[in-house]
This record gives sequence, C-alpha cells and structure tokens, in this order.
Amino acid sequence: MLYRRLGRTDIEASAIGFGCNRIGDSNAAVDRREIEATLREAFEQGVNFYDTANVYGGGESEALLGSALRPQRDKVVLCSKVGTKPWRSVLVERWTDPLRLRLRRLRRVNAGTPKSGWERPAAGFAPRFLELAVAGSLRRLGTDYLDLLYLHGPPPSVLRDPSVFAKLEDLRERGWIRWYGVSFTTSTPTQEMVAAVERWPGIAMVQVSIHPLSSLDLARVADATRARGAGIVANQPFRKGALLADSRVQAPDALGRTRAQTLLRFAVQCPGVDVALVGMRSRAHLRENLAALDASPLTAEEMGRLGSSAEIR
Repeated sequence: MLYRRLGRTDIEASAIGFGCNRIGDSNAAVDRREIEATLREAFEQGVNFYDTANVYGGGESEALLGSALRPQRDKVVLCSKVGTKPWRSVLVERWTDPLRLRLRRLRRVNAGTPKSGWERPAAGFAPRFLELAVAGSLRRLGTDYLDLLYLHGPPPSVLRDPSVFAKLEDLRERGWIRWYGVSFTTSTPTQEMVAAVERWPGIAMVQVSIHPLSSLDLARVADATRARGAGIVANQPFRKGALLADSRVQAPDALGRTRAQTLLRFAVQCPGVDVALVGMRSRAHLRENLAALDASPLTAEEMGRLGSSAEIR
C-alpha cells in the first residue's frame, strides 16, 4: 500500500481510500455481511482512510462503518461530512436514531443521498446544527472524535460565513474533530474553491471530483492548497460508474490494467492529489481496485491523453 501525508496534517493515509457513500444503501443481511467483510479485508490490506457522511444511507453508512472498524479505531482515519441533512432531523435524531436505523434495516428503506449538483440550503450549516450533526455522526460511528470533518457541498454563502468556520475551530479545540475541510460539489466553480481555501486558513483538506472528463482546473486548486499546506482528496474517479463503459477511456491494455484501474491510476497520479476515494461494496471490487497500485503507472503520454478528454466533455 502507498501512503501519503495529508497536507500539513499529521495523518498518513492510504493513497486509495474507501468511499462509503453506498454501503448503507441496502439493508439485506447478505449485503451487510459482504460489506462488513469488505471493510475488514480493506483494513487488512492496508486501507486506513474511510470516508462517509451523515446523509449516506440515512445514517446507516456511519453506523455500519463504526461497527465494522471499532476494534481498529486508533489505526484508521475516519472522515465524515455534515451540513446537507435537514436541520429539523438534526434536532431530533439523537432520540430517534436507534429506532429509525432499526426500522430501515427491517423495511430495507433507501433514504438516498442528495444529488451533488443540488444547491444545499444554508440552514443546515448553521453553527448550532453543525454541532448537533457532528454529535450525531460521532454517536453512529461509535467514536469520540473524527480525524477529518468536511462541510458537505456548502453553498457560496456558507463559504463566506465567518460563524461557520468559527464553529469548526471550536469543535477542533474541544477535541470533537482533529482537522476540517470542504467537500465541494461538481457544480462548484474552481474560483469558489480557490477563494475558500485562500479565505479560511483552517481548511486542511478539500475534496473534489477528479476524472478524465472533469471540468475542474485541478492545477489552480492544487496551487492554492499547496500554498496553504492543505491537501486534496479525489472522489468519483469513475464518474458514478459512467466512465467504466466510456470509449474515451482506454480499455484493458497490454499491461493488464482494467478500465477501473486505469481511472484510479489517473486520479492517484494527478498532481496535488493525496487520496483517491472509490466506493466498494464487495471484496471482488476491493481487490480489483487495490490492484491498481500494483499495475504499471500511467505514462506521461497516457496521463495527457486521458486529461485531454475533458476537451470533448
């Protein structure tokens, strides 16, 4: 496993991180057993970076992740995101969580995740609700601190609100979180990302979508984060699966890379990227994805050819 230091933090993270956005989508017992086995095998294979959010699976993702990795808590990096859950549910979930999660498992309800392009209301990011939301995440994960907390796709008004970042500093001083950052939506302009990093020195990490068809100006974001000692986590390397069947991405080649491994290699090798997140629901997916680090690195020509695909987006 390849490990990298995350920006100015003291965190050494696996270059491939476990994205947990789908592990709470289904409540079938067989799926839960396979997901728990996949999480355990990922840890055994050296994956120590796990990324979830309080809205994934209606909270089930955090609960499942916490249950599976609780014995290894001091050896893993737990990251979650808050802000998109309706503020009214944040107010009451401390009492309703156990019953609601149990009912979801019995009824196999999929709560879904907000679409990345949807403008999230600023109310969910208000300092009072951020604190309650983090408390809920800690409770579901079964831990007393998060290694990394993200604002989950905040609208522009939140990125300019001093009270929001004052609350993040407060949570850090109290030991609830070790570091914080921003997970940007795919619709967030590059300039908004750069401005946020430049405006708030406490931002230690940013999470952005990186794949061959992304319109993100990664060089600008990387320059801004590097100048302030922040790091970058890449998500959606497969563009929610669409690129796995896209002819613009090279098929398995003579070196034996699958299309998924090519895309993961692209994200891992992009300048400025510390961790590439990938969602995995089975041990078969896990093994294929981790093999991307054993496959031959992409050449400069291959990186350039894949990166130029954005021009035909």
